[in-house]
Amino acid sequence: LRATAGRLDRVWGRAGWLERWADYDEAFHGALARACGSRRLCHEVLRYRTLHRGLNKTHTAADVVRQPLAEHVAILDALDRRDPAAARAAMEAHVREWQAFFVNRTRPA
Repeated sequence: LRATAGRLDRVWGRAGWLERWADYDEAFHGALARACGSRRLCHEVLRYRTLHRGLNKTHTAADVVRQPLAEHVAILDALDRRDPAAARAAMEAHVREWQAFFVNRTRPA
C-alpha cells in the first residue's frame, strides 16, 4: 500500500490518475477492513466502498484527492509504528473528512 501510494504521488495528475486513485483507495480500505478482525465490520466497510468508488470517480479530481492520499500514508505510518491510538484517530479523521466532502458534493443545489 505504501509503495503504491508513492507511485501515485509521483505520477499525480497524469492521464488515468483518478482511475488509479480509485483502485488504490479501494485496495487500501479493503486491506484494512479485512485485517480488522471483525467479519461484520469488514462486510460493512466493503459494502460502503461500492458507493464510495463511484463517488471517487464522479465527484473528485486529482487536486482534491492528494489530501486523502496523504491521510492514507499517515494511517500507514501509525500502523508501522504499531500505534493503535494514532491509527484509529487518523482513520476516524480521514473517514469524517471524506464523508463530509461527499455529502457536500452530492447535496442538491
